[in-house]
Amino acid sequence: LMTTTPSTAVDFDHILQSVGSFGLYQRLILILLSIPSSLISSWVAFAQIFAAASPQHTCFVPRDFITINMTDEEWKNSTIPLEDDDNAYFHRTVKFSKCKQFDTEIIDHKIIINKSSIVDCKYGWNYNHDIYDTTIVTDMNLVCYHDFWPAFSLMAFNIGGLFGNFFIGHIADRYGRKIALFLMLAVISIFGTASAFATDIYTYVALRFFVGSTFPALFSLPFVIGIELSGPQYRIMLNTAFCTFFGLSFCLLCFIASLLRNWRHLLIVTSAPSAVIIPESPRWLLLKKRYSQASDILVRAARFNRRSVSRQDIYEKCRQVGAVEQEGQASFGSEPTVLDLFRTPNLRKIAILVTYICGRMFRLVNSTVYNGLIYDVPNMQLNDYANLALSAAVEVPASLITWPMINNFGRRCSLTSTMLFGGAVTLSAIFFANTHPWVEGGLAAVGKFAISASFTIIYAYASELYPTESRAIGIGWSSVVALLGVITAPYIIYLTSDVRALPLMIMGVLTISGGILALLLPETRNIRLPETIEEAEVLYQTSTATKRFCNLARRGHRHSNRTNDAQSDSDNTVVERFLIR
Repeated sequence: LMTTTPSTAVDFDHILQSVGSFGLYQRLILILLSIPSSLISSWVAFAQIFAAASPQHTCFVPRDFITINMTDEEWKNSTIPLEDDDNAYFHRTVKFSKCKQFDTEIIDHKIIINKSSIVDCKYGWNYNHDIYDTTIVTDMNLVCYHDFWPAFSLMAFNIGGLFGNFFIGHIADRYGRKIALFLMLAVISIFGTASAFATDIYTYVALRFFVGSTFPALFSLPFVIGIELSGPQYRIMLNTAFCTFFGLSFCLLCFIASLLRNWRHLLIVTSAPSAVIIPESPRWLLLKKRYSQASDILVRAARFNRRSVSRQDIYEKCRQVGAVEQEGQASFGSEPTVLDLFRTPNLRKIAILVTYICGRMFRLVNSTVYNGLIYDVPNMQLNDYANLALSAAVEVPASLITWPMINNFGRRCSLTSTMLFGGAVTLSAIFFANTHPWVEGGLAAVGKFAISASFTIIYAYASELYPTESRAIGIGWSSVVALLGVITAPYIIYLTSDVRALPLMIMGVLTISGGILALLLPETRNIRLPETIEEAEVLYQTSTATKRFCNLARRGHRHSNRTNDAQSDSDNTVVERFLIR
């Protein structure tokens, strides 16, 4: 987890004010950072959904010279048995079996069909190529008894992220953000491209594990660099910008996938070698006492921002910041640990709610439901590309609407409302599955809109609930727990092979239960954020869940709310945002 101490943040922000907190230099860097953070990360994370899609299929049965003139539908009626459609849970319907056929024998070049005997597919499968030319399913025959492999490949990608977050965080803290970013891009280029040439599922899964080790760090690290180069009053805007770019990049991916339709070509394009020329984080350079390099970057920023500064003056200020940092580290003593969150009664209660509920439920719910709704889209009856594009499009307004919500209605009200609404809409989609696909797709998109909004709210809310001295470790712990939800998402969707309604039901119930449990968290709007565990104890004794549900903004309080947000940004200068998308 990459952090800087509060003392460094305040002093360094004073330096940023002199060179420009968000001028032309920061805007150019934002554009460059959006390439790995939004474009590449969204492509890497979601191109595999198209690659692992399972088209409609039935058993392949060879023909003889007598049956060669039969239409495909006639031949299917003659060789494939009908079975109950488990997904049609409101009325009984039948469908052609995907894994069974009438027993056949080839005698003297003639096909003998025995309709009294039903067996597993003997000769392979016929795949529908209306939507996809090829996927890993069609190339490797990952159907029937092997149909768990596509979900397992997605899970392997997410497990890679669980391990990669720790490794990338260590590299970024010890060797620099820039080196860590280039390392991730190299891993994607090598292993991502190699996965496009995999000829068996074992190789493919192993390669996707290594590609997954870069995500979600590939999103969070450029975000960290961006906020370390900008003033505290612009960090909320940066958060919104990165999330908006992410949604737009996802939409672009859907368009590219609809043109290529071949999983190998798609993975090559989305894993193509790329490099981004960005500066090292000056905050990190100060932590490593590399004052000269930090000064060069800051002077360059001032030149772009048309600010007149003295390099010597900037250098001296950097040395002062470094001295304050050393004093802060000496007085702070040992680094906080996860155990510190559970040592005192009130903070322990909050830590359990934030780590278990916000981590295992909210972030697990959001991670599971957010990714689940994405993974589930190809199972709906609309065109996969249109469905995923619709799912991606809601990211943009969802990102833009969250910050006005939390500033005007409070954190708890906004979080609970979006989760309850998202859960209710997701559950309502059950009643239209397989009967009204456009209605189901629209409701799923609305549900994902609400989940995306609540996902963004969590980051602001959780950073305010933890006291400053344990904020980074608390959010980092919740982020690690959240990855468990992402890992389980593909297998929740895998349940659609038996009951189509079950994934939507699970995601809806989890979301609603998470929204209800959010009521137990205290509202943090318009209050001074706790610096220490002792302050948090006093705060949470007086701020309970029995207070008003929505803390509506009053005209006289808006300034204090902005002050609260600024303090949150300043205190929590660099809390790496492990975004689970």
